[in-house]
Amino acid sequence: MPIAEVHDRFRDQVAALQAAALAFANSVTAEEQRSWMTLSLNGWAGDPLDVGGISSAFDRDAINQQYAEMLNDPADSGSLGSCLALKLQVDWLAMLERAFRARHATSVRCAVHSAARRKGHSSGGGVFAVGTLAYVQDIIKAGS
Repeated sequence: MPIAEVHDRFRDQVAALQAAALAFANSVTAEEQRSWMTLSLNGWAGDPLDVGGISSAFDRDAINQQYAEMLNDPADSGSLGSCLALKLQVDWLAMLERAFRARHATSVRCAVHSAARRKGHSSGGGVFAVGTLAYVQDIIKAGS
């Protein structure tokens, strides 16, 4: 018997995506004004500069809790379908949040994020030193 359920936060965001898709289609075909795509706010005021508040629109706590409980109870761990359904809901909400945050990021926020990534890339444990150089060195070593 499935343990997973379709959570309201996920269902609300899917419905909001459907409504946004219809609004966009109507703006092209029915000569209506195109509206800015927003999703289900879940108590958040909708201000994209309220960076901390954005999280409530994409709240995954209840889904993560159910997923953790299912995985931590070996006697009643549910089905593979339950596991996949919960993981998919968490991943979709996370993806929607990342896309929304990227769309509304200010130029200053983008510059700081870029600088932080590049600082990490420049480190001795970063992607270039470990992910590129060490990888090639490991291939040479394995081939000798």
